Amino acid sequence: MLGNGTQILFGGLDGAVVVLDTVTGKVIRSLAGHERPVLSMDVSPDGTLAATGGADGLIQVWDTRNWELKFKHAFPYGPVWAIAIAGDDRSMFFAGINEKVLHWQMVPDKPFDVTSKQVPERFQNSEITDPGELYFIRTCSICHTLAPDDANRAGPTLHGIFGRRVGSLPGYHYSATLKRATFIWNEETIDRLFALGPEKFVPGTKMPLQRMVDAQDRKALIEYLKRATAEPAASQQKDR
Repeated sequence: MLGNGTQILFGGLDGAVVVLDTVTGKVIRSLAGHERPVLSMDVSPDGTLAATGGADGLIQVWDTRNWELKFKHAFPYGPVWAIAIAGDDRSMFFAGINEKVLHWQMVPDKPFDVTSKQVPERFQNSEITDPGELYFIRTCSICHTLAPDDANRAGPTLHGIFGRRVGSLPGYHYSATLKRATFIWNEETIDRLFALGPEKFVPGTKMPLQRMVDAQDRKALIEYLKRATAEPAASQQKDR
């Protein structure tokens, strides 16, 4: 919410960033968007700055008085999941895929220097040779866990997903679309999910936009998920 409460800044799955008039319901202004979904937003305490962070790693900061783009920072290590403008409007805190809070000094401009820092753990994993596991770590693990004792994240835990009805895991707040769906998660449905993209496979889902065009990549991910999410009893029976 902006100004006196008559404007809303919002971002979409398509990367669009728009200012909406809450009285008329009309779009006041379309701002420079992102190439991938908008994941995070913030407005400074005094309301003069508004910022967005995207799955493309881009952070943009506007002056809300004239909607001029004041600052822009490209984070090379993946999506920007959280942003917070500091009280003095001179710097920002943000968090990405490396699960650390980073500081960006905007005035005077001094972007976060990634070249002198250790590469985030999720992007190291040089010893992993399984392409399915590597894809899960770099992409899926942002929102999902695998082990039976792990908690839900932005998405539900995937433990025991094969054979589970969609939208049925207790304790997770699913979108209305998934609650109404009746299909079962298996090799075929997971393959279609990533081949088509969540927004086309299950329209209305809150799962971020993402596709895996290569069939072999999808197969590798599915094979890894089958091993990593198996119920302990099923795994033991298999070993026997």
